[in-house]
Amino acid sequence: MKSTQNKLSKVLAEVDSLKAVLEMRTEEIHALRLEKAKLEDKLDDFDRMKISLNKVTAQMEDLKAQLNEKQALERKLSEENRQLYNNMEREKNAQRRLTMEKEELEWKMKSFSAADSAGPMSMSMMETGNFCQNEFLILYRGARISMMRLGCVNF
Repeated sequence: MKSTQNKLSKVLAEVDSLKAVLEMRTEEIHALRLEKAKLEDKLDDFDRMKISLNKVTAQMEDLKAQLNEKQALERKLSEENRQLYNNMEREKNAQRRLTMEKEELEWKMKSFSAADSAGPMSMSMMETGNFCQNEFLILYRGARISMMRLGCVNF
């Protein structure tokens, strides 16, 4: 009987040992399943983030292309604006020059018609026929009438 009891206690000890190993393996499997679920969640998050990153990258490239187009348009419009401004300045200068020439011609016409109809009139430097300084004075019968500023005037 002792030998059966010995065998039985060995078998029971073996069963207890196997139960302990089974419990450890069960806990290990449970922990591995939890870890696997966490990793699958992370993989799903990664896939979503990758899709989102691709969308954002595409949007960024589209915005860069739009920015480049706008910068090119801005440069073109800036150049057109500069050309228009230069044209305007040239036109303004030409208009000023024409206005001055018109006023000069009107003055000459008035001066010569007044000289013809009113009698003796003198202009400083008129005797030489050329006056190329800033000012001259119109004298009518010795009275000072006006002072004008012109460029070179040939009489």
